[in-house]
Amino acid sequence: ISDTKSPGRLLFAEFFYRNIKSVNITSRSISDFASHRFTRISNMIQESMTGDIFMTVKDAIGVFSYQHKTFQTIVLFPIHGFQDGPFSNTIFDSPSDLVFLNNYTLLVADGGNHRLRVLNLNTNISHSICSGEIGGADGDLTSCSLIGAYGLLVVDDEIYLGVSGRIRLITGEY
Repeated sequence: ISDTKSPGRLLFAEFFYRNIKSVNITSRSISDFASHRFTRISNMIQESMTGDIFMTVKDAIGVFSYQHKTFQTIVLFPIHGFQDGPFSNTIFDSPSDLVFLNNYTLLVADGGNHRLRVLNLNTNISHSICSGEIGGADGDLTSCSLIGAYGLLVVDDEIYLGVSGRIRLITGEY
């Protein structure tokens, strides 16, 4: 990802060493950005105001503080399954991608549950969009069905989602 707090720098998840690396574009140098050892980072995005990095890791969704260089778990799911509600009770199955819908809301692709999940960071409540049924039905957020859910992009309130070799457009209020 392009570092929003430091122009000319990229941040990336280094899979083998399980940390976050920093690349200075000008000097072409690579250094450790975070020495924290993460377990299988799937994806990460950066919040533009604080620079905090939100990420999906093996059994959690968390935030890495840009300023303090510390990791805090938002949602921990030691078992895989499905449950919405307060973050303390929320369960995922293979979250693969996440994007900001606005400053306080994350959209997470929950591939194992064939759903898109909305995490409200103000209320600490999650809810699902799409039916959760396995299938390829296009439609709005309440009627669409998915086979997996991988790769998210939100443009002008429209959700583009990579699903089983196709790109789907999903519309509606989330």
